[in-house]
Amino acid sequence: MTILHPYAPTVPSARTRAAWQAWGTLDGWCTAHGWIVHHVRCTTPDDYDAAVRAVWGTIDLLIAEHDLGP
Repeated sequence: MTILHPYAPTVPSARTRAAWQAWGTLDGWCTAHGWIVHHVRCTTPDDYDAAVRAVWGTIDLLIAEHDLGP
């Protein structure tokens, strides 16, 4: 399983900080279970599109939007 975590580099809100804190724990869990997490910095809409297109249809994919953690 691959998790694509596209995020915008904005001023952190409390929700965004909490999501990154959760990712700190989840990254290790995912690695231990053979999952791959790609944190993709999206400064333009094209960055998001390119990241999704790069993996779409080639792997099992979960997209976790920028300020969310599964």
